[in-house]
Order: sequence, then structure tokens, then C-alpha cells
Amino acid sequence: MAVQLILPHLFPSLPIDKPMDKKLIHYQVICAIILLGFVAFGATLKSGFIWDDHQMIEENPYITQWTIKNLHHNFSSDLFNQGLEYYRPIVTVFHMFDFSIWGMNPFGYHLTNLLLHIANAILIYFFVIRLFFNKEVAFLSSIFFVVHPIIVEQLLIIGGRSELLVNFFMLISILLFIQQRFIFRLLSLLAFVLSMLSKESGIITPLVLLLVLWFKNSKPKEFMWLIPFVIFIIPFLVLRSCIIDNPYMKIELVKLPQFLFLQLPEILFIYLRLLLFPFGLHSHRQLPTYGQEVWIFSILLLLLGVLLLIKRSKTGIFCFLWFIFMILPKSPVLMNGGFMIEHWLYSSSLSIFLPLAFLYQRCREVNSILYQKVTQITLLVILITYIAIANFNIAIRGNDFLMYQRAMKYSSSTPVIYNMGWFYYNSGDFEKALEYFQKALIVHPETPDYRNAVALALWRHTNNTLKPIEIFKSIKETHPNYISSYLNLGLIYLTNGRYKEAKEETASAIRLDPNSQSAWYQLAEICHKTNDMEKAKEYYHQTLNINPYYHLARNNLAAIYAEKGEYQKAKEHWEFILRYSPNNEFAKKNIARLNKLFSNRSL
Repeated sequence: MAVQLILPHLFPSLPIDKPMDKKLIHYQVICAIILLGFVAFGATLKSGFIWDDHQMIEENPYITQWTIKNLHHNFSSDLFNQGLEYYRPIVTVFHMFDFSIWGMNPFGYHLTNLLLHIANAILIYFFVIRLFFNKEVAFLSSIFFVVHPIIVEQLLIIGGRSELLVNFFMLISILLFIQQRFIFRLLSLLAFVLSMLSKESGIITPLVLLLVLWFKNSKPKEFMWLIPFVIFIIPFLVLRSCIIDNPYMKIELVKLPQFLFLQLPEILFIYLRLLLFPFGLHSHRQLPTYGQEVWIFSILLLLLGVLLLIKRSKTGIFCFLWFIFMILPKSPVLMNGGFMIEHWLYSSSLSIFLPLAFLYQRCREVNSILYQKVTQITLLVILITYIAIANFNIAIRGNDFLMYQRAMKYSSSTPVIYNMGWFYYNSGDFEKALEYFQKALIVHPETPDYRNAVALALWRHTNNTLKPIEIFKSIKETHPNYISSYLNLGLIYLTNGRYKEAKEETASAIRLDPNSQSAWYQLAEICHKTNDMEKAKEYYHQTLNINPYYHLARNNLAAIYAEKGEYQKAKEHWEFILRYSPNNEFAKKNIARLNKLFSNRSL
């Protein structure tokens, strides 16, 4: 058995040649899965915040406090707090839990992601046992899953937690459903709802349950339990459509047959190659272009399906359909986005690991010691290779710059180009940032984010305000609800001493979003610059009401109190900053000054 091959090296005291208690086997297997998970992906714990994490976590005031207002916002907006895309409130709730424990320490967030991945591997172990009653196949499938590098990007980017959570709740829903008891079916329905609220691809769960019931030869009455699951999809889709407007989820029916029959088969074969041979992983893989060979993939896919039907291979059909079902929810983004994301294979991967596990088991049954040894060595080589690829990818993609650089070697994706522009912008290289922003704008000239970024970089690079102001005003005309145009226009006016105009633009931003911490902070800055200290204090306090951890506002507020001689209040604010940001040099220096200046007084 594979268990007998691997476990002795992990747990030398385990008497594998003797009968064992069932619970002991499960315990040892779970420990092995956990250990292998940390060996493969433990290096991600050293990573910081990457890509969308900056907006979803670092700049997100709605994860900093457990208030009714924040919870309401998180269930009525998207991950980026813009109402545009990615309605996944359970992900944000998990970020709130992490912030409660870790503050802004990325280690804890990465640890949560890694534990979720390991939990998914453990759930797969029990799911396969329930489905096939085979511990060896279950164990092998779960360790292939836990070490495979296809999920590396979602463990590096904390914002990728949605893929981990949707699978977590989907697997729990399936495991509860097959318990065949009323209370478990209700809990299964709850887990299904949580999976949809984690990521929209959770709506595939009823179809997966249908596949499981078919595989288990369930009685007709069991299929009736799927009706509540299908019914619950309707209110979810209505809720989601009311909250966000995601163009990637809209399907042009005219293009659908062309995509399904000409493009999707080749995409599936590319994904299959990535699962079997996960070399050259990167973000935003370009979709294959149409060519003369396009029919080959469609024919091959059709032949594979026909062969499985002729062979009456129930396991083969199950894996074939599982693979396709798990990809289906991604079809709208594949059609409209123009790129493939590798971690979309996370759910589908079980359909490949199961046959590999069965193949290994079959090879082990051959009555040849040499053949068995070669099979064992092959398994170890595969596992070691997957672990090595995972760690290699962590090393070459472990921060923003490396992630974007790696992707741009293989892809011309505008989101990647745009993000690289922000990397250079935040690094102070405005000329380079402008170059990347303009590349993105050429492809999508009407996108307000790209126009806004070009205007900002142009202003910072040239110090000329005429063209940037013109761009921001044009964005206001075409996208009157785009708050960044008002804020950045106000920032230019503030920098140039045009305080009245700056206040007007900032006030417009606040009208669009009364909970914008950036807008209230900018309004406080305007009052601070014009020596209206009482209003500045009021607006800094308003900023901190929205986000108590907005250290720029708290620093400035503390400075105002110090200037007015209210040293105790100033010190309290700086000490608050150091409690959640111990390395904040500004706060440390000012507390040291206060302690030195008033060492003989009681502060």
C-alpha cells in the first residue's frame, strides 16, 4: 500500500505490518497530509501582501472592526468595496477574523490560507473513502492534492482565499449530504450557501451532488433532495446581480457554441497538461487562438467520452464529468476575460489524482518485486518533483514585482501590466509607471482605472497639472460615480494650494461614499493646511471612526494634540499606533521626544 510506503518514513514507530485501529490509520494519514502540506507550501508563510491583498486587506477599513455597519457593508458590496465584481462576503468575514488575531501581519493570513488548503486535502481523503471505500486511493489522492503546485498562486496571494473556501464548503456539503440523515442534509444545504457566498462557482455543487448520487447508485427519492439546492441558487443570483455588475459573468449567446465546441476542448487539454506536468506556471495565461488544429482537441475530447461509455467505466465517466463540471463556472470569465487562471484547476484536480491513485494501486498489485519497487520510486519522484516545483514557484513569485515579472514573460494580460505600473508608481519610478499604465490604456481606452492611473503617473512624472486635470475631469463626465477621479483632482488642487477647489472635489467624493476613509482624511488634510485645526481634528476623528488603524490620520491627529499642549492625548494615539505597528518610526520618535521633554512631568 502507498500508506505502507510513505508513513513509515514519517512515523517510524508505526507498526504498519500489523492490524491497526481504523481511527489510528486516519490519525496518521491526517498527520502525513499536514506535514506534506507544510513541506510543499510552508515557505508562503514568509511572503507579504501581494497583488489584490493591498486593496482587499491593507486598504480595507471594513475588516478592522466587528460592527453591524461593517458586516452589512461586507455582505452588500464586493471584495474591492466598489460594487463592481467579486461578490464573496464570506472571504471578507475570514479576513475580519484574521485581522482580529494578526492585525496587519501577513504571516497569519498566509497561515489561514495554508490551513484551508490542508483541510481541503483532508476532506478529499474522507470523500474518496466514502465514494470508493479505498483507503490507499484516498490517501494517494489527498497527498497528490496537498503537494501539487497548481494552487501556489492562491497561497501566495491571500486574496485568492475564495478558491480555497469555495472548495472547503463544497466538500463539506458533499460529505454531509451523503450521510443520508435529515439534519445532515440541512447542514449540507447551509454549507452549499456558504460555498456560493465564498465564490460564485459554488453554484455547481448541486450538479456535483447529482454526479455523486449517480455514482453511488442512489435511490430516486435521494435525487429529490437536490431540489432545495437548485432553488437556493435563484435568490443567490438575484442578490449578486443587485449588488455587483461584473462584465466577465455576462455571456454572449452567439459566441457560446463557438466557445464550447472550438475553444473549450483545447483549454481543457492545456489544463490537463498543467495538472500532469505543472511546469511553466504563471499568472493570467493567454487563451489559445483559433487555428487549423482546433478540431483535433474537440475530436479527442469526444473520442475520450465515447471510449469511457463503450468501456462502461463508471469511475472514468465520474472523473471525466467531475473535471468538466468544475471548469464550467469559469466559462464566462474564460470567454470574456481572454485569459486562463491556473488555480481554476484546484477543484478539477481530483479527477486526475483519482485515476493516478488507481493506476498506482494496480501497478502495486503486479506480482513482481522489481516492478513494485519501480512503482514506489516513481511515486516518490512525482511527489518530490511537485514539492520542488511548488517551492521553486514560491521563490520566483514571492512578491509583487516577481509575480508580475514572471507573468509578463508569458502573457500580455492588461491586469498584469496595470499592476506592474502600480508597483513602479509606489516605488517612486513614475516614468516607468506611466509607461505600463499607457500600455494598459491602449488596450482598454475607456477603462476609468487605467485613465486615472495614467493621469496620476503623468502628474507625478512631469509635475505638470494641466493634462492630468483634463483627464480627471473627463473621467468625471464619462463615469460620474468613479470616486478616485474626484479624490485625485482634489489632491492636485490641495498640492497646488487651491484649497477651495480641493475641498469641493473631496466633498463630492464623500457624497459618493460617506465611508471613504481616503476622502475624510484628505478633507482633514485640507483643513490642516489652512490652519482650521478644529475641523481637521473632527475629520481625522471621522477617518478613525471608519478605520481606527489608519495610521496617517492618527499620526496627524496626535501631532495636532501635541502642538496644542495636550500631550497625554498625543501620546495615547502614538502608543495605539505602536500596538499594531511596532516598527512605525514616526510614532516611536515622537513618544521618545515626549518622554525626554517631559520626563519630570506626569503625562
